[in-house]
Amino acid sequence: LSDEEKVVSIFDHFPEVGLVFADLSKASKSVIISATKLWFAKRAPILELLADLSARGVEVIVFTRQLLDKDKILLNSVQVNVKEKLSLHTAIIDKSIVWYGSVNYLGYNAEDDNAIKIADSFIAEEIIKILYE
Repeated sequence: LSDEEKVVSIFDHFPEVGLVFADLSKASKSVIISATKLWFAKRAPILELLADLSARGVEVIVFTRQLLDKDKILLNSVQVNVKEKLSLHTAIIDKSIVWYGSVNYLGYNAEDDNAIKIADSFIAEEIIKILYE
C-alpha cells in the first residue's frame, strides 16, 4: 500500500465486531486470527463466516493458547495453531489489513474492549512473523 492508502482507525469502547466481520467477509486470499481464548456458542456467527471463507478458497488460520475437543469440532474447516504463550488478539486479512487490540475475535468481549485497524502490509507481515515465532 502507498502512504496515501495506509489507514489507521481507532475504536474505543468496542461493543460489537460488525466492522471486523465486514472486513473479514471481503477476504480473498487469507485470514489469520489470533485469540488467547476460544469462547464459542454453538451457532457463533464467526464460525459460519470462517467456514464460508474456507469454502470460497480463502486460507483461514487460527492461533490460540489451547484447543479443546469441542472447539476442534467447531473449527474443523480451518487450520489451528496452538501456542501456549500467545498474548496477541488480532485479525489479519489478506496480509494487508490488521485489527489489533483487546477484542477477542473468537470469544467473549466486554464493552470496554478496544481495537485499532491498520491497513498496512508491512505491519501485517511483522505481526505474522511474531505469530509464527
